[in-house]
Amino acid sequence: RCQMTGLYLVTEDGLGVAGGVADALRQLGARAVVLPAALLSDPAALRAMAEEQRVKQGPVQGILHLAPLVAVPNPATEEEWHRLIRHYVLSLFHLVQGCAVDLQAAGQAGQGVVLSATLLGGAFGRNGRGGTGPVASGGVAGFLQCIAAEWPSCAARMLDLDESLSPSVMGQRIMEELLYGEGSSEVGFPQGERTVFEVAPV
Repeated sequence: RCQMTGLYLVTEDGLGVAGGVADALRQLGARAVVLPAALLSDPAALRAMAEEQRVKQGPVQGILHLAPLVAVPNPATEEEWHRLIRHYVLSLFHLVQGCAVDLQAAGQAGQGVVLSATLLGGAFGRNGRGGTGPVASGGVAGFLQCIAAEWPSCAARMLDLDESLSPSVMGQRIMEELLYGEGSSEVGFPQGERTVFEVAPV
């Protein structure tokens, strides 16, 4: 089986996927820490915990942003929309910013990765189905595209899962993409079927 090393920070989700993924990482030899969802809307506390883990366990090799795996209603107010953006999108920005040196160094060694998972129907909303996840989490894909462009050595992988999948199967799909995915990618699982999305010229 594959062996993994280094520290992975995993953001807590609402379906229980993060705990299983962290366990799978540890079984493969990596160190994994689940960052509580309660910290995601508090940039200072989130970065402080990430820094604490870096000091204790060594440089960060990967960030797995699984927080958007949660069923939430569409925001009814502008204030609620901004709250969701802070919680599900900007939290990843603050984590990546705080671990930038580690991630770029790991990328140079061919091991750095930032992976996100959303719950937008399995096709990032392209098929007319938005899924049950927070619609604001669609912004995560745009941020990861920036990472892929600015840090080409660090893999930026975007996954969109169908809510019909069980949490355990979601965890399996995430680990498969983490272990066997190539470079930066945008992969969805509409009705559980792996689908790779690529930009094509018009």
